Amino acid sequence: MADLVTLTLLSDLQDQINSVQKLPGPHGIQGLPGRDGTPGSKGEEGAQGPQGVQGVEGATGPAGADGVDGEQGVGVQSVEMAADGDLVFTFTDGNEHAVELPMPSVEAPSGQVHVINAGGGNGGGGVTGLAGATGPAGADGADGATGPAGADGADGADGATGPAGADGADGADGAQGIQGIQGATGDAGATGAAGAQGIQGPTGPAGADGTNGTNGSTGPAGADGATGPAGADGTDGADGATGPAGANGTDGADGATGPAGADGADGATGPAGAEGATGPQGIQGPAGADGSSGGISEILKTFMTANATINASTSFAVFSVLNTTPAINLGGFSVASNGVTVPTTGYYQCTINAHYQAAVQRSNVPAKFSINGTLQPEISASSYIRNANGHQESSVGFTTIYSLSANDVIGVAFRREANAGTVNLQTDSFITLVRIA
Repeated sequence: MADLVTLTLLSDLQDQINSVQKLPGPHGIQGLPGRDGTPGSKGEEGAQGPQGVQGVEGATGPAGADGVDGEQGVGVQSVEMAADGDLVFTFTDGNEHAVELPMPSVEAPSGQVHVINAGGGNGGGGVTGLAGATGPAGADGADGATGPAGADGADGADGATGPAGADGADGADGAQGIQGIQGATGDAGATGAAGAQGIQGPTGPAGADGTNGTNGSTGPAGADGATGPAGADGTDGADGATGPAGANGTDGADGATGPAGADGADGATGPAGAEGATGPQGIQGPAGADGSSGGISEILKTFMTANATINASTSFAVFSVLNTTPAINLGGFSVASNGVTVPTTGYYQCTINAHYQAAVQRSNVPAKFSINGTLQPEISASSYIRNANGHQESSVGFTTIYSLSANDVIGVAFRREANAGTVNLQTDSFITLVRIA
């Protein structure tokens, strides 16, 4: 964020600099040639750096505190010719400076104007000299910080102008001299090389979901399987406990004791006692064995092995990714790494679910079935992986029905449909085959 703000502030500063209008000032009277000071040694000029791409304009920062007022500058207030022929400069701080005439005999080369450096900081407007010849436009260097004003050196005699030396590094700003006429504006420098690309903006909101496609027509119902035989009957429960015995009937009255003689007849039998209560139900016997599956006896499920090359080609190809040890195998399927051989002729419901993990952004790997090496038209291509913001995995899956003959081979095929790079097939991917008729 700090980089973006900095780029914005630089853009705003560049716009302000570009908007400054440069107007030529009025022609002043030509001053007399001044004496050259002792020439300073020139440093080497640094190479100009390329200009960066203009950044986006940032928000306006708060106004900074007012800086401390600088010292009052001194400028030239007037120029007069004294009675002795000297040229007298009167400055805005009340001081005067006389220039003795005539000047030394060394003549300035044609086209050059020498001006006495007698000013201080930003003072009043000085006398404007004649316009110098327009030099060739140099490449714009970066503005250095303004150094403190250097002390005025002693005026040396004008030496002959030597050959121009190599441009040195910019020295500290000296005190402002008498302003000359502004030269013509040079040609614009060459455009700098493009700067580094700005940081990526935040991801935009997700687009609205597309409308759902129309549902396909319902396929014909499969034929009902034959009814399996009934399961064996369960064993009978244990008999309930015997109820309590009924109460005894009342005894008949004793007969009168007769004389001892023949035995009397037996008394009548008393009535039967009441029936006892029914005992509790016995424990239920074990369940009988399950009946047969009703005719469907061919079912297969097998997982897939890991593979990192399914996103290598833009053309569909059958991959050897089937686990040869199936999780379920009813009916005698034969499983090889590149396909499953069905045991009998019939209609088979075939399902695939492929789970991917990507190491590349914006990948998509669709899947198909093949029969005896021939690609089938059904396809699932919904495995787009952004591989950013936590989205590194996806999957494809679909179910379809094929009419197969015994010994037909079902295989799985993949291809690249988006960006190239590594997409890994996970080992929890699988296929299932079920004969439904």
